[in-house]
Amino acid sequence: MRSFISKLPLKTGLSQIREMRVLVAVLSPIFQSQNSSLEKSDAIIYRPDLASKTSTELSETLAKFRPNYLVVGASEVDKEALEIWKKNQSQIHGIARRGTSLASIDVKAAEELGIQVENIPAVNSIYVAEYINNFLYQKDETGSDKIIGLIGFGDINSLVASEAIKKGYKVIAYSPSLSSGKRKISTDLQKIVIARKSSEVFEKADDIAIAATIDKTAKDSGILDEDCVSSIDESSKKRIICISEPEVFSQKALKILAEKSDQDQLTISFDNSPKSIRELDKTITEFGCKKKNITFSSKAMADPDCQKWIALFWH
Repeated sequence: MRSFISKLPLKTGLSQIREMRVLVAVLSPIFQSQNSSLEKSDAIIYRPDLASKTSTELSETLAKFRPNYLVVGASEVDKEALEIWKKNQSQIHGIARRGTSLASIDVKAAEELGIQVENIPAVNSIYVAEYINNFLYQKDETGSDKIIGLIGFGDINSLVASEAIKKGYKVIAYSPSLSSGKRKISTDLQKIVIARKSSEVFEKADDIAIAATIDKTAKDSGILDEDCVSSIDESSKKRIICISEPEVFSQKALKILAEKSDQDQLTISFDNSPKSIRELDKTITEFGCKKKNITFSSKAMADPDCQKWIALFWH
């Protein structure tokens, strides 16, 4: 129990932490073991099924078990769930999002209720970046005039950029913090061209990796709009991989991408949680698109080594 608790990111006193009840609403291989001491602990409520359930079902679980701490993956945690949790548990120590994006958590409501929210961005980054690289390059491919475009420049795309430069490719990246000058890139990545607008990446890059973190506000409207994706040249044959939540695109932008894929103008791969992928597939079907050059998957974090790393993280 202590080894697990010691890795919780929120700033809580050790004496308080030892008394916590933790709801783990995300799949973690270590809990699958019958010999796992954590699985047998009364302080750990392991409910991986909640990862694919609605926020209403999460609310019911929070009310029933009254945990002090919540660990989630891509599960939706809305205002109603937070209010129900707060009503039933006065000693809430916070929420940890395994991964980067906080798009599925109503962070504003959490702040209003005094509930701290933190993500754990380092988890999975190496393996997701490798998954993206396998999509972008043929085996042993190096050096060409190809330009790699990056949307988002967090832990994942920083690694993708490093690999692209190592292979001799040009890189153009867009991230609000980079473009505004609020954030500087490391010396070894100085060759990267910083785009002023996301549309520049879609216009100039040959292949594009989208690994942008979005919050709930961005999720409701999309940070990549129709003007952005309309800049894709009809003869470009771009290859795009998106491991962000599909909501990174506005609905109009998503429709344009689907139409362009039907017209053989681009190939796009979406990889996210099974629930998000199912909803995305349904949405694109409703657009009336054939999904000719679109693939849907949940493989980025399915690598056995990645799963072992996650298990070690929880252990």
